[in-house]
Amino acid sequence: MNHESLTKGTVSHVNAASQSGFIETEATAKDVLFLPNAVRDHLPELGEEVTFEMVETRTGPRAAKLSRT
Repeated sequence: MNHESLTKGTVSHVNAASQSGFIETEATAKDVLFLPNAVRDHLPELGEEVTFEMVETRTGPRAAKLSRT
């Protein structure tokens, strides 16, 4: 996995049952997946702006250290 600097984005999808979702960002063409272990505070809401570390995985970009802005 390759950690990069903090990235800004907007939550584009939230699955409250699994506490996961996707973030839309200009840093990548694909939306970035976030999982429960990436969320630092409370689960972000749809449309909320967040910052996170982008991690490249074999299945695509994933968020780490996700925080609300």
